[in-house]
Amino acid sequence: MASRKIIVRTLLRKDVDDQLVDDINALLKQQHSKAFECDKNEILDGLNHVHTVVAFKNNRVVGMGDLHFLRCKSHIFASVHNLVVKDDLDVTKIGTLIVREMRDYISPEQFIYIHVEPKDPIIPHLEKLGFERNRKIRYKFRR
Repeated sequence: MASRKIIVRTLLRKDVDDQLVDDINALLKQQHSKAFECDKNEILDGLNHVHTVVAFKNNRVVGMGDLHFLRCKSHIFASVHNLVVKDDLDVTKIGTLIVREMRDYISPEQFIYIHVEPKDPIIPHLEKLGFERNRKIRYKFRR
């Protein structure tokens, strides 16, 4: 019988193989139909400057998120990108586990921005994790 347990942890270099690359590309395509495909070398190179957290079920990637860091003069920002969970699973639960793992990775002087739509069902879960609503208005520029 197959395991139903979801394991969420930091992506390690030794984890990166062809199957993992295929799983990540499928998730990214699910998130955005025009997403670029990445190869093994791009994922390995990304681990040098992005903290990637993955959710595994039966040794397959079923969710992921990237934590990007930006150092400014006064402090360090971290922002969550590519937070995506396979559609047929408990998206809110697995997404929350991924964000919790990211939250536990940063140091006290750092903070994380995560952008969500106003009625996103993950908002109450983020608030339970200690996230606060940022009152700033954000604009998106697109050419």
